[in-house]
Amino acid sequence: MLVGGNRMANTEISQCIRDNLIAAGCNDEMIERFARGEDKEMQIKILTAYRRKLLETIHQEQSKLDCLDYLIFTLKKEESE
Repeated sequence: MLVGGNRMANTEISQCIRDNLIAAGCNDEMIERFARGEDKEMQIKILTAYRRKLLETIHQEQSKLDCLDYLIFTLKKEESE
């Protein structure tokens, strides 16, 4: 498997890539799935699926913020009347 331009054993990834995956919030199981990826295409699919999951979480949290913002706005408006 090629990762970062270097040929590596199936479950080996560079410390730099491991650190990046950890910083992105990947747990040990996902890091191992990534490391076992048969080729770059498989690794990209794994990362893309995780990215989709993170984006969905962002959208859910944004919706919660929007609800709070609306409530704050409404309360302030009632207070000034």
